[in-house]
Amino acid sequence: MYKTKIKEYGDMAPVFKEDNLFVLFGPSAPNELKDISFIHEVQVMDENFNLNDMNTLKINDITFNIDKVGSEAHNNLMELGHISVYLNNEDILPGAIAISGNELPDLDVGDILIFEE
Repeated sequence: MYKTKIKEYGDMAPVFKEDNLFVLFGPSAPNELKDISFIHEVQVMDENFNLNDMNTLKINDITFNIDKVGSEAHNNLMELGHISVYLNNEDILPGAIAISGNELPDLDVGDILIFEE
């Protein structure tokens, strides 16, 4: 399990919802990426956690299946807290994941995200 909490977000971060996308970045996000990112802080991380397409992503009370994991997504999440999350889109970049569901929620400070098997 990888559990994290949104601490802040840039002015442009919510705008990407229109494209069924959001960007997470850890507290060390470079200034040029903070404006488009939801900055989060890890609450719990199991040492054997492995981000893969058998996982789910729970955002508050909504659970999404993870359908595809880019080749760099796990390492980026572990090292930088950085990952792009696409809804219903299989055409993703190496540092991204694709989830399936009806609609992305409006993310806000204090929201909890949990990646788990």
